[in-house]
Amino acid sequence: MPVKRNVGQQSWTDADDAPELTDAYFKRAAVYDGETLTRSGKLGRPRSVAPKRLVSLRIDPAVLTSFRATGAGWQTRISAVLKNHLIRLRRKKAAARVTSLRAQRKKRT
Repeated sequence: MPVKRNVGQQSWTDADDAPELTDAYFKRAAVYDGETLTRSGKLGRPRSVAPKRLVSLRIDPAVLTSFRATGAGWQTRISAVLKNHLIRLRRKKAAARVTSLRAQRKKRT
């Protein structure tokens, strides 16, 4: 049986012993306008500068089974594989451009 935490219980009995109400306390507080929550008191994770996007993608069953077999985080691993593939393509294209430029220079001389 799970142990109950002392959530919501005060650690003080006398109002003089109450914790000081600092700016940090009010920043973490939940703000209500009547019954409506206008700002959550949760600080949470900051918003990402480049959040990931939800897409629908058809993947070969063997590939999907292989990635799922690796356990939790398989979607992240698929994303990493795709990102690494793009990096390799960019490098390959850059190398082809350099080779092409060198060939053009050779023709001129």
